[in-house]
Amino acid sequence: MPPPVLDTFGRVVCEGPPDEWPARSGIAMAICKMSQYIPEEEVETLFEFFVQKSLGDRHEEVRKHMLNAAVAAVNDHGKVKIYVFTLKKVGR
Repeated sequence: MPPPVLDTFGRVVCEGPPDEWPARSGIAMAICKMSQYIPEEEVETLFEFFVQKSLGDRHEEVRKHMLNAAVAAVNDHGKVKIYVFTLKKVGR
């Protein structure tokens, strides 16, 4: 989210755009519901998204829904993909 625009005296000239957290939360809920339909070749990218971006969202509600989506993805795909993630973690 970009910061507000300030004048030379440090006063707010223009507020930054509003935080669109409801949209990000909706995306998390959609990922949670469609987790079982995500192709196996896309699961690794999804987990990278969870770890690098979404689980660290600035809004608590978004983080909660992203965590639920990540848990659903682990439940749906973890048995197949856990070996791949473990090998990447140890650098093999």
